[in-house]
Amino acid sequence: MSQFLIELFSEEIPAAMQQAAKQHLLKFFKTQAAAAGLTFENAAAFVTPQRLVLHATGLPSLLPEREEELKGPRIDAPDQAIAGFLKKVGISLDACEKRDMGKKGTFLFAVKKIPGQPTPTILKTIIENLLGTFPWPKSMRWGNASFKWVRPLHHILPLFDDEVIPITPPHPYVDVGRTTKGHRFMAPETFDVLTIEDYFQYLDAHHVVLDDARRKSLIEAGLKEAANKKNLTVANDPGLLNEVTGLVEFPHILMGNIAKTYMKLPAELLQTCMRVHQRYFTVRDKNGKIAPHFLFVSNIVPKESAHSVIEGNERVLGARLADADYFWTLDLKSNFEIWNNALKDQIFHADLGTVYDRIERFQKLMNYLTPGNAMALDAAKYCKADLMSQMVFEFPELQGIMGGYYAQAFGFSEEIGQALKEQYLPAGPSDAAPKTSLGAHLSLIDKVDMICGFFKAGIIPTGSKDPFALRRAAISIIRIIEAHELNINLTKLLEMSLTTYGVEPKNLHPIIQKITQFILDRLNVHLRDAHHHHSVVQATIQTLQHQNVDLLEIINAVRLLDAFRASEAGASSTTALRRVENILEKSDGVDRELGQVNPQLLSLEAEKELWHALQNMPKTKSLKAFLEGLSPLTNAIHDFFESTLINDPDDAIRTNRLCLLQKVATFVNEKAPLAQIEEKEG
Repeated sequence: MSQFLIELFSEEIPAAMQQAAKQHLLKFFKTQAAAAGLTFENAAAFVTPQRLVLHATGLPSLLPEREEELKGPRIDAPDQAIAGFLKKVGISLDACEKRDMGKKGTFLFAVKKIPGQPTPTILKTIIENLLGTFPWPKSMRWGNASFKWVRPLHHILPLFDDEVIPITPPHPYVDVGRTTKGHRFMAPETFDVLTIEDYFQYLDAHHVVLDDARRKSLIEAGLKEAANKKNLTVANDPGLLNEVTGLVEFPHILMGNIAKTYMKLPAELLQTCMRVHQRYFTVRDKNGKIAPHFLFVSNIVPKESAHSVIEGNERVLGARLADADYFWTLDLKSNFEIWNNALKDQIFHADLGTVYDRIERFQKLMNYLTPGNAMALDAAKYCKADLMSQMVFEFPELQGIMGGYYAQAFGFSEEIGQALKEQYLPAGPSDAAPKTSLGAHLSLIDKVDMICGFFKAGIIPTGSKDPFALRRAAISIIRIIEAHELNINLTKLLEMSLTTYGVEPKNLHPIIQKITQFILDRLNVHLRDAHHHHSVVQATIQTLQHQNVDLLEIINAVRLLDAFRASEAGASSTTALRRVENILEKSDGVDRELGQVNPQLLSLEAEKELWHALQNMPKTKSLKAFLEGLSPLTNAIHDFFESTLINDPDDAIRTNRLCLLQKVATFVNEKAPLAQIEEKEG
């Protein structure tokens, strides 16, 4: 069996694009090979800052002749459809087979013979198709050619069993052959690859770690080892680890020092300067505090001493921290009132006014949620002030966080400072909800105001388009309410928020309906992602989707009903109630709004027991208590069906029994939608 190798060597591929490019390369090869009938045993793709590589083994040297069967339309299909199929397959109607497919009818089939081809010929076509269609998020042209690549492509190394596949160069400046290069700085010379096995050995010898998974492991282990030497730990940062893996071909870990004068800066500021701007790793001491050191990944191993490399990185970080220190000192000379006044000139959105307009709305919403709470009103009033600070202008990643530090520096309480830090949480699916109650309320009104504003303006997410991340905001609202167990009347909150936008009472209802459904759709997804059964989620949302929606009530009901469904008692109850509903639905001509049950017509012991069980059900508003006390009614329903003929010849008795079942169904449905819940599998 044969091997195939292709290396696409270019100028640096952005780290953020590398993994998607690697996956596309592998998927494209597998798809194209399958379409051509080309088999292989294994295929793997690799990526470095300068090269995309695919290696496949177990390929045949020659693809034998084969037949390809194509199914066409039915023989009685319109002439236009048949003509289109014949044109596509390139054969006449007489050459097609007519096959009886049973009830589906008789269909046309075309059987084409595909002549055998040398595998390199097929690979040549696959490579040229790949080069012409590669989906880089951003690409460029150079020279006079129309060919595009993420960065200028220098050369292509396409080998099949150690022979170069003669592909047509996609660009006049792209070389095709058996040459490649090693590490950009440590082994930049060009060398010939004689065999595919040699390729991997040559890269190792020329300081290139081709396998990105191996590079990542080397970096991770190197960081840990360097930190351990000083009894420190590396801050967990998988995103930075992935990014740095895509920046180097031969990782070498070094540690630098941070000047003590900068250690007084907020921890998040220090980490942002290191992580975002320099791609440095933060290290912490045994108490979890940031240590006056940093780790970085060099793409070279210094020939003599690493001192000059470390010193250079310390100077670069020092300059960045000096800027941060300057902004910190300058901002402390200002105050929230000055910054709030400046927000009057900052447009939030053309249809939604300024940022200052937002904080005025925030205060009204906060007063609605926490009436008379002066501390909460201050948090709402100053939560966006730090947007006008020099620090956030320079480091926008720190909005909210710096506001929390400035709040305490300006004499506000620690609670307000923490709430300002938490106001943007959760920013993503991996982020926790705010820890403090004040932070939760502040984040909640921020997201409610945003959703109401955009819906009021008619800017509503459609399909996959959600430019203002309103779906994420809705999920955040749900997670905050769930985490802090906030019993909030969502309908009233939306009404209050829309009123702060000046929406007239007569126009509130249709907007509130749209927003409520939007949030409930997100709640459906959220609860199913939490592994609650889809029938429980759907039925509960439909049942509790009344005029005044309480998201926490729905969440708690789903939890209880899902647990009840999984129990033996729950399985028995859902079966019984579904049977009740089926009987009522099949009783043609019977009004579902039947009258009162006549106890005098209850002659059988089973129907008397069912009536007695219904009358003695506990009168409780608690869903938990209701479910716990449901067993007597469930048992009575089962006994009723075992020994009672519903369709009694006497119309009065028949109607009375249906009336009894209707009373049971109505009573249960008012508490829980058990008849709509599917039984537990197995």
